[in-house]
Amino acid sequence: MNTPTPPAATAPANTLAALLPVAIRAELLAQGLTQKTLCDAWSVTQPAVSVKLSGKTRITDTQVEQAAYALGMSPFDLIARAGQIAA
Repeated sequence: MNTPTPPAATAPANTLAALLPVAIRAELLAQGLTQKTLCDAWSVTQPAVSVKLSGKTRITDTQVEQAAYALGMSPFDLIARAGQIAA
């Protein structure tokens, strides 16, 4: 049985859980990519990606890793980018 992921909205705005979607959206924009990139990486539909990037549901650790590689970066670099947004 698949347990729903709790909403990221419960996380304070300056937490990694809240900043990762922002960092991913920024990187997509910087590279001229669309949400289709994440659809392929996560094997989900575009509406599912949209919900994740809006912060309504959390991005899992596995999805962080998959997103990073789809964006041509390491998971560490993606997390660091989210940390820079917080600073």
